[in-house]
Amino acid sequence: MMVAAACMAAAGQDAHVLRRELREGASDVYKVESKVDQTVQLSQLGMGDQKMLITSGMKLALNTGKVDKEKQTADLEMVSSDFKFDMEGMAGMAGAPTPEMPKEMKVLGTIDSQNRITGMKPVGAAAGMMGASMNASSGTMFISFPDHPVKVGDSWDVKIPKNPAMGNADTVLKATLKGEAMDGTIPVWLVSMEGTLLLDMDMAEMMKDNPQAQGALAMGNMKITGKIDLQAEAQMEKGNGRTRKMVVQMKGNQKMDMADMGMTLEMQTAGTTSLSLVEDKH
Repeated sequence: MMVAAACMAAAGQDAHVLRRELREGASDVYKVESKVDQTVQLSQLGMGDQKMLITSGMKLALNTGKVDKEKQTADLEMVSSDFKFDMEGMAGMAGAPTPEMPKEMKVLGTIDSQNRITGMKPVGAAAGMMGASMNASSGTMFISFPDHPVKVGDSWDVKIPKNPAMGNADTVLKATLKGEAMDGTIPVWLVSMEGTLLLDMDMAEMMKDNPQAQGALAMGNMKITGKIDLQAEAQMEKGNGRTRKMVVQMKGNQKMDMADMGMTLEMQTAGTTSLSLVEDKH
């Protein structure tokens, strides 16, 4: 009996190689929903704090193209569509017109067997601020795998490549293999991720290639800085390493510096984004 218990304990300490299966023609479609509570301090305008609730959603398709088996990489097309957006609160802004969203936004890049998404380049209407935002969010919505075997309880670094939303500096988050479970009949790994995102956004620079957004927002020389603390929980399929479900919680403080208006506004932001697999083609 002691030998059996020892074998079970040893089995529980097995190290696992986590990898993303790359298959040409595969398409994984996700439902993405987000809720953000934001409080803006308007004391400079002689007003009290203003609260705003932003609810948004979209369909996100990850389409795998040509696979390089030697390099263990594949071409990746990320297509966002079916956008939904609603804003409540913020006296004087609720119900205000927002920039017209395109029917879809497309970003092209590369995915590898460690589930790292790199080289993202927006196409067409996704250029400028929207493309930069998609580029930044892809690093927090999909957790990359370590280059070495890990046991339950082990952690590894997840690097988000530099992008305009974060001041063109790399960001490192920490992922942890928490255990295993079942998503219906599908066995999954439970993986968490946490860390801090440092924001350094120059809106004029990010929108320079998108005249439509420039005209709609008309914010002039505006910069947003601050930090966001992030905590995420994901279910990742054992068979092929793809994400089945993920919930990302964010909370932090930011400053909006509007130099042309001689004004700096402070903001507190808290939000949750959920991602769930709704359709797959393999």
